[in-house]
Amino acid sequence: MQARDLEKLATDVVNAAEWRHPLGGLSTEAIQSWIAGNRIDPHAMLADLVYRASDILGILLERDISPEERVALAGELRTLLVSIDAELSSTGYRG
Repeated sequence: MQARDLEKLATDVVNAAEWRHPLGGLSTEAIQSWIAGNRIDPHAMLADLVYRASDILGILLERDISPEERVALAGELRTLLVSIDAELSSTGYRG
């Protein structure tokens, strides 16, 4: 799976909660806008998980990494998406 596909998957997972201001991407600016627009505590676990997903995606996009490392990072990102989904459910952002 390509990095752009992973970014779309990540935003789809987050936006399943139907935010007033949907997450437009995993750039720092997009995340900050999403946090501010939805009045999310920037120190909340949800925000931390989304920033961590952004960091991994950044590595996938910008670094010349081995295929093995790419597969490992993609797996780590998928694990974070499961955690984001669980956090959305447990915090009441999504039913």
